[in-house]
Amino acid sequence: MELDWQRLEEVVTRAVAKARLEEMREVAEAVKLLASYMREGFERTFKILEERTKILGEYTQILGGHTRILEEHTKMLGEHSKRLGELTKAVGELKVAVGSLGRRWSRDLERTVLELYKHALKERGIEAGKVEKFIYTDVDGRFYRRGARIEVDVYVRDGKV
Repeated sequence: MELDWQRLEEVVTRAVAKARLEEMREVAEAVKLLASYMREGFERTFKILEERTKILGEYTQILGGHTRILEEHTKMLGEHSKRLGELTKAVGELKVAVGSLGRRWSRDLERTVLELYKHALKERGIEAGKVEKFIYTDVDGRFYRRGARIEVDVYVRDGKV
C-alpha cells in the first residue's frame, strides 16, 4: 500500500490553517513534523528494499548459473563413472587372458627347452622324466614377495640333489 504524501500534507496544512487555538496549532505542527519524519523513513526504507531486491535478483542469477554448471559436472561425472566401469571390466578380462597366455607359454617353453636339451642331459646321465617339481608358497615374503608361489625343478641322483 502506498501513501499519498501530497494528500497527507494538504490535510495537515488545512488542519493547521483552521486551528483556532494555539494548542491545536502546536498539535497540528507536531503531526505535520511527524508526517515528514515518517515520509523520510518510508522513502529510505523503500530505497533500501529496492537495493536489496536488486542484489537478491543478481544472486538468484548467479545461483542459477552455478546450478547449471553443477548439473553439467554431475552428468559428466556419470559418464566418466560409466567409462571407468567399462575400463575396469576390460582390464579384468585382459588380466585373465594374459595370465592364461602366460601360463600356457610358460608350460610350452619348459617343454621346448626340455626337448632342446634332452640329448645334452642324457649325455650327462640325467633322465628328464625323473625331474620333479617342488612348489613353495612364500607366506611371509622371506625369499621373494609375500604370498608368491615359487616353482623349482628338482633332480635327485645317487642321493644328491
